[in-house]
Amino acid sequence: RTCAARSSRSKMPRRPRRSRPKRCATGSRRGLTYSGDWLDNPGAVLLVEGMSDVAAGITMGLATIGRPSNTGGVAMLRKLLAGCGRHIVVIGERDRQPDKLKPGAMRWPGMDGARSVTQQLAKQFGGNVGARLLPGNAKDLRAWFRSCGVDPADREACFELGRKLVGKW
Repeated sequence: RTCAARSSRSKMPRRPRRSRPKRCATGSRRGLTYSGDWLDNPGAVLLVEGMSDVAAGITMGLATIGRPSNTGGVAMLRKLLAGCGRHIVVIGERDRQPDKLKPGAMRWPGMDGARSVTQQLAKQFGGNVGARLLPGNAKDLRAWFRSCGVDPADREACFELGRKLVGKW
């Protein structure tokens, strides 16, 4: 199976392949990643970074949309989320790392990007947008899901895990 990225109008600009590195066709841009029925899932809308996190969210029955990068996709998100009327949670990744430009300093691209996206979306959606890290020490939603030890084939257990996660917010 492949997972196609989409624009806010559900156009699919590219199809990634396992054997190739992440890249786009010349002149194209990476879009958002989400299922066609994302709005049917209850609770807050989770904005994550990347396709594997979207797959984890879908597995847990959550309304999940993947951004193309830590700061990317804001214009498309504004269009897609217009009128949804739900709480929006931008998930920051735990990817703290040494800053190559400032020896001895650390940078945190995932959380910095989540804050940036939150601030930009808040201009349109107000206080209905927030940034969060996942519980524990998981890097991202996929890692958190895997750390919980739930069998992905057990649909009810996966959905219960999703309800517990969103219920914390």
